[in-house]
Amino acid sequence: MAEFMTYVWCVEKLHSIWSRCTPGLFNTNLKKLGIRHIYHDCDRDFELRRRVRGAQSNIKMISTSAQKTYRFGYGENLVEAMSRGCEVKVLLATTHSDYVNDLHDLQRYPPNGLPVGEHILNDEIIGFEAYFKNNSTSATEGRMTIGHYRTHFRANMTIIDDRFGFYMPTLPPTSSKKTLCLELIEGPVLNDCRNHFDAIVRAGTPWVVI
Repeated sequence: MAEFMTYVWCVEKLHSIWSRCTPGLFNTNLKKLGIRHIYHDCDRDFELRRRVRGAQSNIKMISTSAQKTYRFGYGENLVEAMSRGCEVKVLLATTHSDYVNDLHDLQRYPPNGLPVGEHILNDEIIGFEAYFKNNSTSATEGRMTIGHYRTHFRANMTIIDDRFGFYMPTLPPTSSKKTLCLELIEGPVLNDCRNHFDAIVRAGTPWVVI
């Protein structure tokens, strides 16, 4: 009986120590990677808008259609940043590409909500460019370049002033705006994001200047 009670005490003690140490170790590892915060669903929106609005030199984005950018308030923040001299580069999917077709197939029967049709994705890609052409001013003209990637090997991200970032590891059929988002500061993950963006640019992405 005494041995059993000693065993129980040891288990309880180890559990107590583990419960105190694990969060600290986890947070320490996140900091080493340059992960400042982890968001889920739309919780990241406020901080992303704030970072975009306060950008000083450049913003780099990779997205499928970036429809959330110009439909839900981000467009105004991008225009404000460009009016202060910020350069913006955006990489979107190529309309009617294999990537868009494959994404349409994955999202045909989503776990929640309505399926996303292929024509909707293509319209959103076109709509992004149209939005910023229509909202261009003398202060923003020529400060946005839009490219269209042709590869499946791309990740949704926003890099701000090369010092901050938001990386969305998408898991279709769930859309990127409803999944995980890592807020990044200087560290290995942000460096990987910068390299990923530059690699797609080097792959020969055609650009349109707005």
